[in-house]
Amino acid sequence: MSFIEEPSKKTPILTETDVLVLGGGPAGLAAALASAREGVETMLVERYGCFGGVITQAMIGTIAWYRYANTVDAGGIGLEFETVAKNMGGSINIFGD
Repeated sequence: MSFIEEPSKKTPILTETDVLVLGGGPAGLAAALASAREGVETMLVERYGCFGGVITQAMIGTIAWYRYANTVDAGGIGLEFETVAKNMGGSINIFGD
C-alpha cells in the first residue's frame, strides 16, 4: 500500500462538541435532532444557506416525500417532519391508490 506523507501542522480548534453532523439534508436534520433530544451537545454544519439538501438547494425532487400505497411507515422523526409539512400546507404523493 502506498501513502502520502504530509508535514505536521497546528490547526486551531474553534469549538468542541460531542456530536458533529455534516449536512442539513433530511438525514442530517434527523440525526442532529435525535442526538440533541438525547441531551448530547450537538452541532450541525451546513455549507449552503438553508436546510433541506438537494430538495431545496437544486429544487430536485427525491423519493423522500413519495409513498406507495402499501408502504409501512416507520414513524419517528421522518413522520414528524411529514406531519409538520402537511400542517404547513405541504402534500404527500401516494402512488398506487
